[in-house]
This record gives sequence, C-alpha cells and structure tokens, in this order.
Amino acid sequence: MPKAQVKSSELPPAVGYLRLDDDDDHAFAGILKDIAVCCQREGLRLTRTFTDRGYDGRVLARPGLADLREALQNQPGLVVVVPTLDHLSPSDLIRGPLLLMVHRHSGRLLVANEPNGHADDFGVTQYGVWVDLGDTTGGSS
Repeated sequence: MPKAQVKSSELPPAVGYLRLDDDDDHAFAGILKDIAVCCQREGLRLTRTFTDRGYDGRVLARPGLADLREALQNQPGLVVVVPTLDHLSPSDLIRGPLLLMVHRHSGRLLVANEPNGHADDFGVTQYGVWVDLGDTTGGSS
C-alpha cells in the first residue's frame, strides 16, 4: 500500500548547519545535498541552512552559529541537521557548548552522514543518527 502524501508544510521544520575550513564549492554543494537528502529521508522540511565558510571550528564566535542560535531561540524544538559532528567543531571543548546550546533550546540534533546501523531492503547501509543531547559529549543514541 503506498504511503499517504504529506504536504511539505505539514512536515516538522529543520535547519541545516555546516562549517568548512576552505571555500571548496564542490564540497559545499555536496554537503548541502547530503543535508537535504537526510531531511527528506527523515520526513523533515528543510527551511534554511546556516553556514560558516573559512572557519576551522576552533572558535565559538561564528556568524552562522549566531544565526543558528537565534533560530533556536525563535523556534524551540527545532531540528538541527549537521553532516557530521565535526561540522560543529572537531574539538570536544568547542563542540560541547554547541550541543548544550541546541539542548537548552529543546532542539534535536541529527547527524546526516553517520551510519545508523540499519540496512534497507537491498542491504544498503542507512544513514542519519539522532544525537542524545542529554549526553553533551556527543554520543549518539
């Protein structure tokens, strides 16, 4: 039996976030696509993607993160989709406060490019891991 069609406006909203050290447009486009595909797969409506290009992730003061924080404040419970946790920061010392920021605004975090331990009907590994934000070390559930 086919799935009932759901209007895009009825899907839960999500925002993407990505950080790139350099200005590689090809990598940037691929990561944007990964976030969009993950949202589609998880039944989410991607409303915006916040970006920080040219940042290595060692500082919290980034314009894209400031915009993300504002979006979380304006819409508690928002889903934040990142390609990998390293896009928040490769450093646990920086990543921890960012996970806490999402948690404090009742947000949910989805890591798009993390294998989730499941395979589809054809044996293809599935991706998309929801992070348990009660554990600010970045462990996944």
